Amino acid sequence: MNVTIMCDSLLLKKALEMILADYITTFKKCDFVITDKKIPNLTKPQFIIANEEYANLKKPFSISQILIELEKFHKKQKLTNQVSNLVKENIEEKSEHLLKLETKIKALTNGYVNKLMQVIKEHYENRE
Repeated sequence: MNVTIMCDSLLLKKALEMILADYITTFKKCDFVITDKKIPNLTKPQFIIANEEYANLKKPFSISQILIELEKFHKKQKLTNQVSNLVKENIEEKSEHLLKLETKIKALTNGYVNKLMQVIKEHYENRE
């Protein structure tokens, strides 16, 4: 688990840095961001510590509580990513099958059109 801390509260930020020193990394390398408010347009998942309904963890909390909740959140994120990847693979696989089917149908249709045109030409050539 790799995290980045982005808190407005300096006290919370320092406490988290002490508790999670082994897990802190850069934003690019982190699995998710720990914050004390929702951050719009953030490209990483957010673990929010606040006294709000949407918070993942409410204040006050113990060291064991935060570690347990962070581990749950991390597992949930990994599972979500795995499911997302499986769905993408499934969509890509189905897209390939549809493309092959479309190619076969076009080939059959073009063949049918060519034969039909040949029959029509022969019909009009024989009338003369």
